Amino acid sequence: MLHPDETDLVIGLLTDAVSATTSPRAALCSPLPPVFAERLPLDISAARMLVTQALRICVEQGPAEQPTWVELLLTLVPDPGQEPIPTIVRRLRNPPPPPPDPLDALLLATDIPFLNRAELRNRLRSIGHAQSPQPVLVVTGPGKSGKSYSTRLIDHYCVGHDRIVYCEVSLHPGQAESTGPADVARDLVSQMGGTVAQMPPVNTSEDRWTYDLATWVLYEAVLKDRSWWLVLDGFNHPKVRADTKKFVKDLAARVTTGVAARQCRVILLGFDHAELNVPVGKVLREEIKPVEEPEIAACIRVILNRTGKNADVQQLVAGVVQSLPGDESRMQVLNDQLMTLLTGPEATNG
Repeated sequence: MLHPDETDLVIGLLTDAVSATTSPRAALCSPLPPVFAERLPLDISAARMLVTQALRICVEQGPAEQPTWVELLLTLVPDPGQEPIPTIVRRLRNPPPPPPDPLDALLLATDIPFLNRAELRNRLRSIGHAQSPQPVLVVTGPGKSGKSYSTRLIDHYCVGHDRIVYCEVSLHPGQAESTGPADVARDLVSQMGGTVAQMPPVNTSEDRWTYDLATWVLYEAVLKDRSWWLVLDGFNHPKVRADTKKFVKDLAARVTTGVAARQCRVILLGFDHAELNVPVGKVLREEIKPVEEPEIAACIRVILNRTGKNADVQQLVAGVVQSLPGDESRMQVLNDQLMTLLTGPEATNG
């Protein structure tokens, strides 16, 4: 709302103004609603510190009310007609539009098309709130329907949030029998920048050890000032080790309680939610639906707008749909077609 140089200037002007009064606190509160006074700390008496706190409170209030609290505070400046105060006030009265929601994107920051998946987008919005009562998300769907591709949107969303860090462990079919719970836990903690040497030793029963591993992973996460999204992909393979699957289930269960429920999210791609030992109401699900033509059309419009290509959208949609096979390769072919439109030669109407 205010640039750093403007902040310093405003603090200086307001400090000079209220320092000349018998009560700087009363002066700061005078142009603002009563709730402002309730938020201004009572244990601060120095004028500059009071002004700094007052400006912080007004900035945090944002443009929710007009005139904004910052604008009201600026009326205390002795000469509000002197620049840059009028420029600041004009900007406050006409704030820029909010940035687009990254979860609305059909073309991701990496220039990768991502078709609608409205249910997944809504689920990610929900778990993105620290107070979300559902810290576990399970994505299911037919083979090659886009379960693993979901990571593209999850990564896109997390990159746009400074406090959210995305960690992923993908289990490929050839690794199912050789990957144990310690391998998965170690991988997650390494991605967090944690100390893998502190992994719990195998000195308990298998049931207790996988539980301790899950607790350790989440403990390493909550030690850091971040929100951690832990994505596990491919752990539904029939050859996945029983102890590894037990660890996945323990991780999903442990993330629903304590500080971890506020700071961590567990996202399982392709896992059977019925196998989880998670309380009812703590799990969100997305069942991937077939892609519809309007979704393809919406993505093509975004691609044409990005590339500046001239083409008839409906003709392109018809051509893409006609080329799609009916087997499991359908989504891959669709993605290839959209990438060709994005990076290929100029499109035409003919």
